[in-house]
Amino acid sequence: MEEIREIKDEFLKCMRCGNCQAVCPIYKETRKETEVARGKIQLIKGLLEGNLKPSPYLGEKIATCLTCLACQENCPSGVNYEKILLFGRDYLAQENGVPLIKKAIFKVLRKPKLVNFGFKMASRFQGLVLKKVKGRPGRKLRFGLIEDHENRLLPEIAKETLVQKAKSKGGPGKEKLLYFPGCMINNVYVNVGEAVISVLKENGAEVKVLEKQSCCGTPARVHGDIETAKKLGRYVLDTYLAEDAKIVITSCSTCGTTFKKGYLELFNDEPEYLEKAKKLAQKTRDINEYLVEKGYKKPQKLNFKVTYHDPCHLNRKLRVNEQPRKILHSLVGDNFIEMKKPSACCGGAGSFALTHYSLSKSIGNKKAKDIIGTGAKVVATSCPACMMQLNDALAKEGVNVRVVHVAELLKEGYQEK
Repeated sequence: MEEIREIKDEFLKCMRCGNCQAVCPIYKETRKETEVARGKIQLIKGLLEGNLKPSPYLGEKIATCLTCLACQENCPSGVNYEKILLFGRDYLAQENGVPLIKKAIFKVLRKPKLVNFGFKMASRFQGLVLKKVKGRPGRKLRFGLIEDHENRLLPEIAKETLVQKAKSKGGPGKEKLLYFPGCMINNVYVNVGEAVISVLKENGAEVKVLEKQSCCGTPARVHGDIETAKKLGRYVLDTYLAEDAKIVITSCSTCGTTFKKGYLELFNDEPEYLEKAKKLAQKTRDINEYLVEKGYKKPQKLNFKVTYHDPCHLNRKLRVNEQPRKILHSLVGDNFIEMKKPSACCGGAGSFALTHYSLSKSIGNKKAKDIIGTGAKVVATSCPACMMQLNDALAKEGVNVRVVHVAELLKEGYQEK
């Protein structure tokens, strides 16, 4: 099988030098060889060669990874660790099965209407389980329902989705753009989606948000549920390519990476959808990338200090890192202050922050202290999952540093008088 041959070739590249240890956020916390790339590669190699048997223990070890790709970026041998890791997760999901809770969640994800209904119900009844936190943008659990999560700051689910609000934000423009907000922005960080639409309109575009929203499929993909990932991927590809638009805008690191890279890998064995994936990849632009590429209208200056956190995949997979900084410099000039380690993972990594909260919290604490050290009053980023993690980490430090998406600050610059 071609895939197995490719994985074995990747095994051979690993020289076990240990460079991955120096940059792995999880290894820095646990100091366990099984929780760094070098160790995981050996575990997956053992599985493939039959020296190790699939087990819940191995499943947990392979799951304990942020997929931040710092190891891959710093590997002197060029090992494609992500390819090996996903192969290992796929293999274990086939042998062990996907955990029941995740399996149930992914089954729901296959039905976009059910997902949207679920968010709608959650927004109405979240007050029964989550209480508002004074002076903080979010809620905390009323009761100790989930161990170690009692003091976690969670974002509030919006009463109106972005799709609902976007209906009144149309209007003609020189360039027709499709905007894919993703689950978090459509249902939680609706203010980010509104800022994206406002900024694009300010730059002469006509923006369309489709009513047929769904998950991009990556949550299922990274946990080995290929069937669900492909079903969602086909839905997205068919829906977005059916529209007459030259550009598809994303404002979520994960969704943008999925559109530009993920579907090409996911559908490499399906010629019809691989061609569709290529077309969508060519059309897709992260909001920061699009604005800098096009040449955006210059904003008014904002008078406060800002720093920037690099979302891992946007930075390492899409190489979108200078563009948000260019936008921020145009907004605050010399008041833009870099962290010591702006590209260090915040520890969020989507569902990782739910399944491995203690580890996630420790990693987030280091990021929060780096942010605080800049003296900035605002930390900007380009990923809603990072926003959720940063808000929680900064709240635990007791500081009032505002967490925003770059598009939100740019909107403020356009509104400044």
